[in-house]
Amino acid sequence: MNVSILFIELMIIGFQTLIWITLLIFLQVSGSLNALIFKCMGLTSFSLIIIGTCYTLGVFSDRLADLLFAKWNEKLKNIIIQNPSPNIGTMRYLIGKNDSNLNVFLDYTRSRIRICRASAFNIPLIMLSLILYLVIKHKYTITDSMIYTILLLGSGLSFISIYTWKNLTIRHLNLIKTMFKEYKKTSSNASNGH
Repeated sequence: MNVSILFIELMIIGFQTLIWITLLIFLQVSGSLNALIFKCMGLTSFSLIIIGTCYTLGVFSDRLADLLFAKWNEKLKNIIIQNPSPNIGTMRYLIGKNDSNLNVFLDYTRSRIRICRASAFNIPLIMLSLILYLVIKHKYTITDSMIYTILLLGSGLSFISIYTWKNLTIRHLNLIKTMFKEYKKTSSNASNGH
């Protein structure tokens, strides 16, 4: 996988994580500290700290999302590719080693799967943190309709993320299955001299 694509992917995931963590931090700090934090945000050095933090949070968040979706992912693998031999990673390597375009496409699809999976993990946490922040810090100005709107939008985005993750995963596994069957057929014909 292209390292710069992986870096950007983990930055996106980490930024999502940073949003809900920041909201939780703002729940704990006073107004004067909030003002200081906002002043620091304009500094270049602060931007570098945020980039490093986002990347690190992206690595952790991606791993947590992977663990949360592991059983569902295994179930899809077992439905689409029963008893894979060799394993899916090896299948992917074998079908992509001589076709750089296919390899790039498989990497691109895996990147989209990873971002959707992490979004399904992070969006509910962003939604809950935002509601908590508004209810505690703005209890006199927050309305029920605002909370319902956040719940509706957050739930909708979470559902879309899960739905997209599932569809991309199914398409990815079906492509690997189809291409590996073709690879085996071609390899068998080559070894038989055809």
